[in-house]
Formats: sequence, C-alpha cells, structure tokens
Amino acid sequence: MYNQGAAAYRMTSITTTDPARLIMLLYEGALKNLFLAREGVVKNDPVKRGEHLGKAISIITELLASVEGDPENEVVQFLRGLYSSMLKELMKVNISNDVKPIELSIKYLAQLKNIWKEQVLEGEGRKALDDIQHKAEGNLSLGRRHTVGGYHAKNVGADTPQGFYDRG
Repeated sequence: MYNQGAAAYRMTSITTTDPARLIMLLYEGALKNLFLAREGVVKNDPVKRGEHLGKAISIITELLASVEGDPENEVVQFLRGLYSSMLKELMKVNISNDVKPIELSIKYLAQLKNIWKEQVLEGEGRKALDDIQHKAEGNLSLGRRHTVGGYHAKNVGADTPQGFYDRG
C-alpha cells in the first residue's frame, strides 16, 4: 500500500515539474546510473553493470528525444550527435566490459548538467521560466510549446516527462 502511494506521489511530482527541471532530473538520473554501471564493470558484476547501463541508456535516449529545434541549429546538431554517439558507445559496454565509454559519458553529461544549471535554471534563463509559469499559471496544457526570451519550452506529456529549452 505504501509503495503504491509513494509511486503515485513520485509520478505526480514528475508530471507537474517544469520541463527545465525535468531535464536536470534526467541528467542526474543518467549520471547516477552511469556511476553504478561503472562500479559494475570495475567489480566484474554483470548484473549491476547491465541493470544500470540499461537505465542510463534509456535516460540518454529520452534526452536525445527531448532535443527540439531547427535541425540546422549548431546546438541542436551538437546535442543530437553527442547523445547518439554516447548511446552507440554505451551499447558496446556489455560486450567489451570497457569502462572508457562510461567515463566519457559521465564527463560529457556532467558538463552538460552544469551548463544547463547555469544557463537555464539560474540567471536569465530562470527568470524567463518563472515568467512563463507566472503568466500561464493554470493555463498550461500538455503538448503546448512556449517561447519566452528566446528559449523554447516543450511540455511533452505525462507518459514521457521531458522538455527542452533551446535558444532560437
């Protein structure tokens, strides 16, 4: 009974979180699972490696799917290419048992997380997001796209809680 209530609470908190915060949660989840997958490789624990590598790959796939914008935009191209390369290399880890792709993915995702925090969740990006929430309070609908201060925000929906803000 308790577990069902806790799961419902977690789902509610995820589906009501703003898209920028959801991206941060995805970065945090991917990093956590990559650290645990690396530990599985180092300790030669294939169950731990496989379980957490699979979760990290799923999260990075969500990050890739959340990138939205002009396909000609350099940032969009960079993120799509980076996430795709990470996925390609991480899928080889279960066979190769090589920790290098995990460590590179951790390095890149940690940098992206810091950039996201500084550029979107703090400063001008945060002000723009707060303006969106204040003006649209109670008026946001899933699947609606917003543009404020040059940032585009996309609410994808409760079944795939994700969003992406890009300069455009």
